[in-house]
Amino acid sequence: MSDDRTEDALGTAEQRRHERRAVPGRVVMTIEGQDLGGRVDNLSGGGVMLVADGSLRVWIEVEADGATTRRRGRLVRVQRLNSEETVYAVEFDRE
Repeated sequence: MSDDRTEDALGTAEQRRHERRAVPGRVVMTIEGQDLGGRVDNLSGGGVMLVADGSLRVWIEVEADGATTRRRGRLVRVQRLNSEETVYAVEFDRE
């Protein structure tokens, strides 16, 4: 049996509902001014991991293929790749 799943830039198996494509272009994420409360999962001298009661609401503006689109969504994942790069995954609101 063959496995047709692909992997994303993080090496995670592709399990998404929508088709993805690489897009050369520019993107800007704007985080709306808001507080995000929750509970402490763990705490150390170097940082804190929190479990939030809600989501960070964001605006995404993408300039690609000669057009600019702007959509609202919520930040669903943040993963630090190395000391200089971080991946931010945003789920768009349904229109």
